[in-house]
Amino acid sequence: FERLGSNASLTTDVRVICATNQDLEEMVWKGQFRTDLYFRLNVVQLRIPPLRARRDDIPLLAQRFLGQYAKQFGRPALRISRTAMRALEEYSWPGNVRELENVIQRALVLAEGESIEPEHLPERIHNGVLGSSASSLYEQEVLEFKRRLVLRTLRECGGNRTETARLLGITRGCLHRLINHLSILPKEKTPPPLADPDGAAEMSIAAAQR
Repeated sequence: FERLGSNASLTTDVRVICATNQDLEEMVWKGQFRTDLYFRLNVVQLRIPPLRARRDDIPLLAQRFLGQYAKQFGRPALRISRTAMRALEEYSWPGNVRELENVIQRALVLAEGESIEPEHLPERIHNGVLGSSASSLYEQEVLEFKRRLVLRTLRECGGNRTETARLLGITRGCLHRLINHLSILPKEKTPPPLADPDGAAEMSIAAAQR
């Protein structure tokens, strides 16, 4: 490669690993992320579902963080009561694993006995104030499915909304409203086809080796 403004060729051997909580493919469509950079990074994808979609991991992660911070704070090993664990499992975790880690750390500081109880958890968790119910989780998943379906079909049709609407079996007006409702694209903007300028295979972000 050559440095910007230089004619001298340099050689390097590195592996670039990138992580994001954003949908970079959608950001490319919106013009918020460079297409050439996307495809330079876009080689192998490792998509990790949000914590709310893998609730079986919550007890394992909670116990791991509990042991980690108990050792760090010089506290004896505590257990998480069944009621407290149920509250952790039923919460929607918008902050994913990092939020769970912070909650366990907080509970360990507040707990005075031999176990972590619901009262040691934030109110939003043990009272379910901000936790998602089954119905709200269902609605979130449905909206996410719709968003990805429309985005994928738009991409396959090269941004042609008439053809996209035909494939989806809806009117063009309905598609327009759906795009705005799901915040897929800026209003009144039709995206260019998502193409790899260097001919790289189309996949979704993760790691790249150059």
